Amino acid sequence: MTSPFPLPIPHTARTSPLDFIPNLPDTIGDGERMWRVLSRMKITQGKLAGKTLGEVAPPWQQKMIKTIYGFTDDQGIRRFDELFLYVAKKAGKSSLTGMLLVAHALTFPEPRGLCIVLASTKEQASIVYDSMASTIEADGYLLKQFLIRRYKSDIIHKATNTVLKAVSCELSSTVGQIPSFYVVDELHLIGMIQKGAALVRQLSSGAAVRPNPMGIYITTAPVGKSAGIFNSTYNRAKRIQAGKSQNDRMLPILFEMPDDDDFDVENPKNWWMSNPSVGTTFTQEWLEREFEIAKSDPDPSALMNFYSQHLNIHAEDKFGVTNWIPTEVWDKFADVSVSLENIIQLSEIIYVSVDLGYRDDPSAIAVMGERTIDDEVYYTIWSQQYLHKDGYNKRREHVPYDDFIASGELLVSERDNNDMVEMTKIVFELKDTGRLAAVGVDPMGLIEFAATLEAKKIEVIGIKQGYQMNPSLISFERNLYGGKIVHGGKPMLRWNIGNGQLQERGQAMALTKPSDMKGGSQKIDGLVCCVMCMALADDPEIKPKNLDIAGMIG
Repeated sequence: MTSPFPLPIPHTARTSPLDFIPNLPDTIGDGERMWRVLSRMKITQGKLAGKTLGEVAPPWQQKMIKTIYGFTDDQGIRRFDELFLYVAKKAGKSSLTGMLLVAHALTFPEPRGLCIVLASTKEQASIVYDSMASTIEADGYLLKQFLIRRYKSDIIHKATNTVLKAVSCELSSTVGQIPSFYVVDELHLIGMIQKGAALVRQLSSGAAVRPNPMGIYITTAPVGKSAGIFNSTYNRAKRIQAGKSQNDRMLPILFEMPDDDDFDVENPKNWWMSNPSVGTTFTQEWLEREFEIAKSDPDPSALMNFYSQHLNIHAEDKFGVTNWIPTEVWDKFADVSVSLENIIQLSEIIYVSVDLGYRDDPSAIAVMGERTIDDEVYYTIWSQQYLHKDGYNKRREHVPYDDFIASGELLVSERDNNDMVEMTKIVFELKDTGRLAAVGVDPMGLIEFAATLEAKKIEVIGIKQGYQMNPSLISFERNLYGGKIVHGGKPMLRWNIGNGQLQERGQAMALTKPSDMKGGSQKIDGLVCCVMCMALADDPEIKPKNLDIAGMIG
């Protein structure tokens, strides 16, 4: 399948929410059938209670349903089997979620099917279930088609024995579930839950055995840092829109404002891009009033909440409310082709830094290659981290270690000192290139590690920590923002970047991590190693001597 993205008109030229959804044919009418069933369902709460969805739904919802269900091949197999809907609050998605399960079970009956909603909390799962049950109870025809079993918190489609239910990440496992249709509700909240990613992946892999499954991910922007399964799915959606994933079967619909520093995100005239239901489910005046209240609140979290929930902006990522380097800035300089091998191949000088953790904390190594192009110096960063199994077990509920392991960036071992052994191998490999300048370490500790390296005539430099790193922090920041640093875009280093904060110490700034996080789980070890590499690069006295750079870089 050829991707329908990028969209046919530039982001800033879009004049309607309909422009955010591609114009694709309803090949054999399945989209129209699904919408006809869905539109007859009644809203059961709020000021619109008693009206059908078709009477009050904003036009974008109708186009979305017809597109995702209607774009099929000639045999009626949907071209998309996943939908990523990224939209601000108050867009009417909560009412839509429960109705989707009921409508799908009716329109595309499947013997012993399973239609399931995965919610972040028990309370949210209960809300979705009540919405489904209320929708059925409000319509005599639906009551004849479905059996509501509140005592089991499920609903049965009588003709097919298809089960409809809502489950929460808190209480459930999705192992063994084989859904014909599933909705992941508020993916940004599930992304903050350690086992959330595993639950979502179990649903998507289970659905693969069905003949024509459908999975829908619905979310707003996260209030804090983007994390876990939300971050990976959002980035996947962006790649599809950019035309970089031609064979992906996900339809991304992202109601967001342009990612342009010159675009005025605080101009109310632009807010419809994130709020496609403005004027239908709520008023523009209400939204502007909420903005003024948030701006006048002395607590900065109020404005962050408005940005994320009503403007659909990754507030902490974009504006760096508590970060030193906003992760949105960091992401701009990611290059997935970065590896240790191409740093060895392309770099003229190589710097290494090491931070050894305790038994329950990660250890990190950063490798930074330097090369000169047209008299300008550029840097490439690769990092690896290590953790003892005890530390993994201790913090896995608070840290997405499994995602980091899956990316190949984190290695977990039950063997003591495995981190030191593995990092020593890397340093020795780099020494053999003849381009290793020095290895930077925290002067507190690491005596054994330093002695091992020095025995091989590798220069080990103590890098002072705290406020004394201030010049290196400035240098790292200037080089990053100046486009002189690229990195591999790996999730664990990105997580470290998101945790890094600057704290004033006298006349200087020190790099710190959040002090109030549960269990001390938010780490910055990889980021500290990157800054230590910059400290080495800024020291002219440790450049390799008599180095034939031209001869080594072909």
